[in-house]
Amino acid sequence: MNQYAIIIVPPAEICEMVDIYRKRYAQYTSYVIVPHFTVYPSFFIEKGDEKSILQLLKDTFKGTQSETIKLEKISFFDGKNNVAFFEPDINSSEFIKGLLVKATKLLSGMVKNVYDDYNFTPDKFKPHMTIAEKIPNDIFQDVKNELNKLEKKGSFLVSSVYLFKQQDNSNFWNKVDEILFSSDR
Repeated sequence: MNQYAIIIVPPAEICEMVDIYRKRYAQYTSYVIVPHFTVYPSFFIEKGDEKSILQLLKDTFKGTQSETIKLEKISFFDGKNNVAFFEPDINSSEFIKGLLVKATKLLSGMVKNVYDDYNFTPDKFKPHMTIAEKIPNDIFQDVKNELNKLEKKGSFLVSSVYLFKQQDNSNFWNKVDEILFSSDR
């Protein structure tokens, strides 16, 4: 069964900057996807199909106002996954959380989440762009020290989200389609 996700993909220059950091720690991440902010995490379609979900997403996000996302710092999730990530500023986080709310309302009853432990409530959701995950405990502090010394600023305009799909038995995620916020582009 294919997995899907709704994501924000930064422009090429931001992706290139993030990939510099991701390449250093690629051995710790088991999947391949462009640098991104997750809007709605991995899900399986239970009602409808890819085409109908895509049309609903286009109808729902049409008219959404474009916003600038500002990368503020590198942060970390300590615990079972030990994740290093770019964290957006507070206004950018609120914007992404608003997109999450739209997607959650739309997809309710139509999809099944891949991960039961993922928080979908805006107060628990922490927007982030992953650099690496599953960093071993014995080197995690060294990774933190190194990443905290690096340049971590950037910004970009978001005027769309993307539906991505991971094929069965694959670690690679591929773009299904771009969902524009406005029809005037």
